[in-house]
Parts: sequence; C-alpha cells; structure tokens
Amino acid sequence: MKKLSILMILLVLLLQHTPVLAQETIVTRSFIIEQYKGKPYYLHFVKKGEAVVAIAKAYNVTVDELQLENPEMLKGLKTDEVLRIPQRPPSEIEKPKTESKPEIKVEPRVEQKTEIKTEIQKKPITPAIKQAIASVYIVKKKETLYGISKQFNVSVDDILLVNPQMQSLQEGMEINIPKSADETRPTEKLPLKPTVKTAQPTIINDMPGNYKEITVQKGQTAYSISKQYGITVDQFNSLNPDAVQGLKTDQVVRVPASKSEIETVKVKSTEGKSKEPIEQVKIKPVVEKKSFRASVTRDSCFSNSNIARTYEIALLLPLALEESDSIIAQGDNSAKSLRDYKAFDLFQFYTGVILAADSLEKEGFRAHINVFDADQEGDTAKIKRTLRKNDLSKMDLIIGPVFVSGFNVASRYALREKINIVNPLSRRDKIVDGNPFVYKTQPSDESIADGMSGFIAEKYPNANIIVIRNGNKELASLYEAFIKSVKRNDILSKIKVKEVNYSTEAFQGVTKALASDKRNIILMFTLSRSLVPNFASRLNSYVKTNEITLFGMPGWENIEMETDFLVNLDYHQFSSSFVNYESEPVKQFVKQFRSACGAEPLSDKQAFLGFDVGWYFFQALMNYGADFGPCLKYLDVNGLQYNFRFTANSARDGYQNSSYKIIRLQDYKWVEAR
Repeated sequence: MKKLSILMILLVLLLQHTPVLAQETIVTRSFIIEQYKGKPYYLHFVKKGEAVVAIAKAYNVTVDELQLENPEMLKGLKTDEVLRIPQRPPSEIEKPKTESKPEIKVEPRVEQKTEIKTEIQKKPITPAIKQAIASVYIVKKKETLYGISKQFNVSVDDILLVNPQMQSLQEGMEINIPKSADETRPTEKLPLKPTVKTAQPTIINDMPGNYKEITVQKGQTAYSISKQYGITVDQFNSLNPDAVQGLKTDQVVRVPASKSEIETVKVKSTEGKSKEPIEQVKIKPVVEKKSFRASVTRDSCFSNSNIARTYEIALLLPLALEESDSIIAQGDNSAKSLRDYKAFDLFQFYTGVILAADSLEKEGFRAHINVFDADQEGDTAKIKRTLRKNDLSKMDLIIGPVFVSGFNVASRYALREKINIVNPLSRRDKIVDGNPFVYKTQPSDESIADGMSGFIAEKYPNANIIVIRNGNKELASLYEAFIKSVKRNDILSKIKVKEVNYSTEAFQGVTKALASDKRNIILMFTLSRSLVPNFASRLNSYVKTNEITLFGMPGWENIEMETDFLVNLDYHQFSSSFVNYESEPVKQFVKQFRSACGAEPLSDKQAFLGFDVGWYFFQALMNYGADFGPCLKYLDVNGLQYNFRFTANSARDGYQNSSYKIIRLQDYKWVEAR
C-alpha cells in the first residue's frame, strides 16, 4: 500500500505540473502586420524556447507553410529571428477544440492573443514610460517597425512598450522612440527608471565653437546625423532648434566642424592701436557628395539611417527584348531551344540579383531595382538610348552593362553623376583607370599571380618550382605577373625558379627540370585543349619516382582530362571562383532558385555571380550608404561562388577585386585548399 500511495502521489504531482509546462510553450500571436507583395503578413519575433510547431499552431498555419515563407528556418530557429507569417482572415481561424473533461480547462490561444493585445492598447502611458521616451518620431511612407527599430538602435518590443495605444503603423503618425543603449539605457526591459535626460532640447555649453552647414539627405534623421558627427541629439537640437519638429530632405542644418575643416588665418587687427595679427576662423567649403577615398573608421562608416533608406538601383543587361515576339511566335514546336536566344544569356544573373535582394529584405533592405534592356555586344546604341530617355542620375548603384563598349559609355555617365557602377564580367584592368566609381568584380592577373606565389611560399617554401609557358604570347600577362610576384616574395625570391618554354624544349625540358630529392611544383601557363590532357598524361608516368604537385590555370576546369591522372598529380587550380555544392548556403540558394524559376542555377550562366554581386553590394548600401567605397575594407562578406575584397591603385582609379580561390582535387572531389 505504501508503494502504491507513493506512486499515486508522484502521478498527482506530475499531473499538477503538466499545465505549467504547457503554458511555458505557448506562443503569443504578434499584432504587427505589414504588407509584403500586396499581402498582409504577421511579423513574429522568436522568443527563447519557442518551437516551430508551437509557432505554426499559434498562427493557424502548417509547418510547411511557415518554412516556405521562411526558408532560413531549416537551419534552426534563433532567438529574436523575425518570421514572416501569412495573415489569415478571421473566418479561416479555427476555433480551438474544448476538452470533454470539465476539470481541465484549456485557455484558447486566439483569445489569449486578443486579451494581450487589448491589454497593451488600453495600458496608459505611465510616468515610468514617459521617462523612458527619448524623442517623438513621425512615420514616413512605407516604413516598418523593424526598420525604425534598426534606425534608432532599439528593439521592436521597446517601441511597443512606449506606445501602448498603437494598433498599427501608418504614414504621418507620431510614435514614441525609447532611449537606446547608447543613451545609458539599462539592460532590463522597459519601463525604465527615471534618467537625467529629457526629450526636450536643452542649451549645451560644451559644444565646439566652430560649426559648418550641411544639407539633409533623403532618409537622414537627427539621430543618424548626431551619431555621424559625434554629438548627442540634444546637442544637435540646440544647434538646430527647428529640427525638433522633424527634419526634411534638403533642409540646411548646423553640425560641428572637424579640425581638418577649420582653416586658421592671420589678419591684421583694424581696431585699437595693436598691430599684432589676430586669429580668425574660417570654415572650408564642405563637399557633401561622394567624398571618396576619405579617411574613415568603422564607426564613422556605419549609420542606422542607411538601413532606413529605400535605394534606387539600375540593372543594365543585354536582354534582347526585340527577340521576345519571335520566341512567342515559334511556340513549343520550334527547332530552337531557349539557349539559342540571347534574351536568356543573362537571365540567371538577373534572377540571382533579385534573390539576393529578396533575402536581404528580411534584414530591412529596401530598394527599387530598375531593369533596363540596355546592352548589346559590339554596339553602344542601346545604352546611349537608355541614358538619353531615362534619368539615372538619382541612382545609388548601377550594375552593368556587361559588354565592354556599353560599359565604357555607362561608366563615363557614372563618373559625371558620381554613381558607383559595377562591372560583373570584364577582366580588363583598364576599365578602372581614371574612374573612382567603377567596381570590377573579376580579379586582375596581378591579384591571381600574387595568390599563386603567396600560396606556394606558404605551403611549399622549399620546393623545386618549374614554370612552363607555351610560346611567348599565350597567357603572357599572367605569366609575367607571376614571375614579378615571385621576385617580390621574400621566400620565393631566394629560390631559383626553373623556366621551360614548351614550344621549343617540349616535354624533355620538363623532365630535365624535375628534382628527385624534393617536391616539384609545376605551373603550366596554357589553355590549349589538346596540349593540357596530353601533358597531364605524360607527367603522370613520373609520379612514382618524383613528388609532383601540378597547378592548373583558371579555365582548366572546362578541359576534359583523366581524373585519375589529376588525383595522382595532387592537382591544384587557381581560380577567381568556386561553388561548393555541399555547403548549406549553396543548397539553400539552389532550392530558392528552383522555386523561383523551375530550373537549375548554373555557374556558367552567372546565376551564382548575380547573387554574390547583389548580396555584397546591397549590404554595402545597407551598412555604409551610397558612398560606400572607402568603407568596404570593413565589409567581410563571403559569397556562394565569389568573394570580394576591393582595393584601388590610387585615389583617381576604381576598385578591383583582389580575392582569389585555390581548389584541389581530393578524393575525387573539389575542395578549397585554403
């Protein structure tokens, strides 16, 4: 009986604690509703301990629907992650079923949500909440709570707590902004304890005596400008009393002048008998737009106001829309395939760019992407017509054209209008000459050569290096860049590099250069489809008596060779790009691309390049604004196929990508060697 009594007690205790455990997993439905592609969605901020199934049940959606709208969930839920959940009309919301047992009462979740919402709406603004308010903000068109929270460096929850009467966000409405962590805000949840600061402007006595005037740009706020110039909002309002009512685009305001902007000149005194010169302070004129190559710091580069902006982006591509009628007219029985039409050459690049923008939208990125059929190989008529008929001077970024002739025209326009322009495909170094607004994503021969020499010096400092060229013209620029890079390298410059001219010495020249007592590093500068396979086959016969590592050139991946030979030769290849199809980000992109287009993303159709260009430069806009050039050294973003690390030779030239990749054939799989 005692044992039975103990078991019954344990069972009773377990039953008593079961409702508590259930309450801990309850998910409260958010009442933040925003429009996305014309449809209303809840924005749910994931709390610690919430599960996918519980979230789906709270919003009356399936787990599949939830994951479809939020594919990043497949990697696992994260605290404070923002989920987009379709809003269902009241008629579609199922009423929770009541239990048949009267002693167990389950509180319906829909009613819980309603009660919480009502409680927040009716909650008055207490003195404690008033003390937690830093300022009042007027909501602009298309702004979201998430974007405003990022702009002022506060959480959405804190904004809701200081606005208990708010039901929805509308253009022109005034909302309270809570004090941020930068204003000595305690870490605990609002409402806060009283602080010394108030939201009203006060006279600041410690302001610098010299100031300058600037013009307010679109999207800037008193908070963002104050941060940029190292003062508080109160100090900014003291300099600009009219700013208390809100800033307007093109409004002229005062901000402190830096030492470099103050010019001290000596003039003769005209008053009294003193002939000693006195100091007079003058403020140099401020160039507000595109102060590229300026000395910047990580803090001066970033501004929350950049996230709040809506950017204008132009995508100039060879879409060949004049072919569209003939494509439709041919129908399904046409002998031509879609690959035969130029209209589809850059379609995957375009799709990649759009998917990058769509992915970053969840992080607050907003942009108008203006697509133009403005490029044609060997012809500048299209790009000239586009620039003549469309005003692109308001663009924050231009991507394309891809052909040399069209890009030259567009880059001159970008230079005149001071707009950053990206060339996604060209390897010509000259496109950056004399234009500091050009960004060349394909690395130069010098960058690849430096990558070659640096990798060899690090991994094989004592190796026997054999450099083979096929005549004097093929890959001459890359070959010469490598030889120069070797001479500049502290380790390799001490090694005698053996050079072989294959066109005159043939394979015998290579065998003479081999060393049996150390590893042989062999680099062959050729893209000959007939020579490379034959060379690899003959070199494979020397692997048993010599340690050999063969390095191929960018482009060898398109040459058919015996895989066993390459594995035996410890094959490495220098490349500007590489797609690891086993990585999770690549798998996710492939899934999104299939869903959007019903096709496979192809690297030779630039699908991954399009995503990488968008992913990198859109984040540059979000973090640093349209004048992102000098700040890119702080942007550490890796792509799916390309990595971008931009450098410039001089202040008058554009930026070139200096990033490269080294891949290796290991166990019959391509892997990155570093």
